[in-house]
Amino acid sequence: MRKNLFAAYLIAWLTIAGTAPAAHADNSIVVVIKGAAKGMTYPIPITNQGTVQGNCFTVPLLDLRTDKEIGTALECMSDVYTSNGGFATTATTYFHFAEGILVSRLRATAQPIIEGSPLMTHITGGIPAPGDNQILYGTGKFKNAKGAVRLSGAVNMSNFGNNEIIFDCIFVINLQPGIGAQ
Repeated sequence: MRKNLFAAYLIAWLTIAGTAPAAHADNSIVVVIKGAAKGMTYPIPITNQGTVQGNCFTVPLLDLRTDKEIGTALECMSDVYTSNGGFATTATTYFHFAEGILVSRLRATAQPIIEGSPLMTHITGGIPAPGDNQILYGTGKFKNAKGAVRLSGAVNMSNFGNNEIIFDCIFVINLQPGIGAQ
């Protein structure tokens, strides 16, 4: 019930804000990465801090409207620093769609949940600066794609000592018109 109410509010907000709430509508893509995953070390494109490997988690990629799996995401964390029970990280995300792969990177933060969900421990998010491009590269339909990526979500870090995270994160990907969304 809560999930459906949240999804309804989000869809209404996205509609008002001019972002279509579909997996692929116009130049906007709205997806959810959701599920439990155990981290593994993988190579990533070099970060601003010179990091070439990330702690990466493979998670199902879902259509926001239908909650049906439409691919997988590889969520990689690097350049982590902690503060007041929360942390900041460079989040490199590989979205594996049937039409191609889209790779984004942004700085994200996670803070402990003070009240609310007994299932999640941290609220997480990353907001692009106006005009920034968070897309590193794409393949297939997303070749030459550029655009803004926003992350809003929650994670359960209670088993992070075993390098496990439960994700429930929404990504809004706004591709620049005419590039990578043909």
